[in-house]
Amino acid sequence: MGTEITLDLGNLNINYGKNEGWFDHSPLFQAQDVKTYIDKCTGEHGKEVYIRKLREVVPRLELLGYSIDSLRRDFVGLVVVNNKCVNFQKIVNVFRRTTVSNASRRYYDNEEGIVDPWIVLRLLALNKVNLDIPLTWNFHDWVENGWGNRDWIVHDLPDAERFLLLTEGKSDADILKKAFALLRPGVADFFRFADMQNHPFKGVGGLHDFCRGLMSVGNSNFTLAIYDNDTVGMAKMNETKKLQLPKNMRVMKLPDLKDFRRFTTLGTNGERKENINAKAVAI
Repeated sequence: MGTEITLDLGNLNINYGKNEGWFDHSPLFQAQDVKTYIDKCTGEHGKEVYIRKLREVVPRLELLGYSIDSLRRDFVGLVVVNNKCVNFQKIVNVFRRTTVSNASRRYYDNEEGIVDPWIVLRLLALNKVNLDIPLTWNFHDWVENGWGNRDWIVHDLPDAERFLLLTEGKSDADILKKAFALLRPGVADFFRFADMQNHPFKGVGGLHDFCRGLMSVGNSNFTLAIYDNDTVGMAKMNETKKLQLPKNMRVMKLPDLKDFRRFTTLGTNGERKENINAKAVAI
């Protein structure tokens, strides 16, 4: 007896839990992915599920560490029922030929949980036919029957799964935050910004000191420091790279852009076209 909580791609069951034993798939979704539907079998109204197309889940999987490159590394030496997986490409080729059918109820044979279900999803996404199939996390009955609270399922990403972005100033953070909301809303919740207005280190030099401070306190978040693409930013970025940053910290500058390769400048030699990348490009 008990209540199942299932993750389904179309009619293919990817993962299921029961009662107190379940896998938290909430990082694959956002709050707006919660939908209500009518149960075709019982006619019951108002059942809640998480639902999102697989193509919209892939970028979230990538940010959670499930890129194809990382899977290739993870599969080296993996032992499945006494058989060693020595050729990851053969596994990739099988999944590229696997089409998820909506015709009938099927179960992915992973009952012992040998393979992480998110690995299965990332590999199934290699077949473009699967990308528009909805991924559904059916949690309503499990919550309704008292095995857990709704807020265990529908909640914001925990900080442990998010990236901390550091910038030279508040305006940089505000612009990047707005850009994520406009251009990458499906993953915008993965990124949080330090309060660059109230932290004790100010400006480009302050960003370098901020990185040093985080290292000293053992910051555990994935952290990215972003410098302006100008002369001072380049110098400080290179200085920060020499700090022997831990694996969870990275540093970069704003990217070089084609528009700035021949940019109109005015200096002692008058007006001229110059490449101002790495010289004078702020956000």
